[in-house]
Amino acid sequence: MLMVVLFVFALCYLPISVLNIMKRVLGMFKNTNSRETVYAWFTFSHWLIYANSAANPIIYNVLSGEFLAHLNIH
Repeated sequence: MLMVVLFVFALCYLPISVLNIMKRVLGMFKNTNSRETVYAWFTFSHWLIYANSAANPIIYNVLSGEFLAHLNIH
């Protein structure tokens, strides 16, 4: 269960981390003609962060022992 939670966390937080490195460390996006595209990527990345918070209870419930016992899966 821990590995699934860590994988989903990494998957959800990777885009915002990459975008922040590109923006703050590499100085990209300063002189871009497509500001709307950049804002859309940042918005999507923030939605993924929220999705991680929503996915955690689902992961815990699905991978819990009681849920698996209810489905007769061992």
